[in-house]
Amino acid sequence: MRQQQHHFHSNTSLHRKRQIDRKIRFTKIYLLVFSSNATTTTATRTSSKIQSLLSQTSDPNLKVVYSFCSNYYTPPLSALSAAKEKLRLRAFHDVKSAANTVFSDAAACRKAFDMRVFF
Repeated sequence: MRQQQHHFHSNTSLHRKRQIDRKIRFTKIYLLVFSSNATTTTATRTSSKIQSLLSQTSDPNLKVVYSFCSNYYTPPLSALSAAKEKLRLRAFHDVKSAANTVFSDAAACRKAFDMRVFF
């Protein structure tokens, strides 16, 4: 009898652990999807703002910077779009790669603004 109770307890614990693991995985996926959507929205708005600023400025130095930034934002928008599909397929390594593209290209755009004084 005691052995059966121990076996039941261990099965119950294992079942609970599996439930918790599934909830954690679901939460991580949900957060990835949520942050991917938020990042896509922000990058799209930033890209639109850059295009607007590019068309409105007459300063040749700013035109160069805005052009650089516009070029830097095109690959991340494509990468984010692909990342959503990778999330659906649970190809998480590819999602990380897309995130790296977004961050490095956004940093390059910021760097273009810092270098503006040299134009």
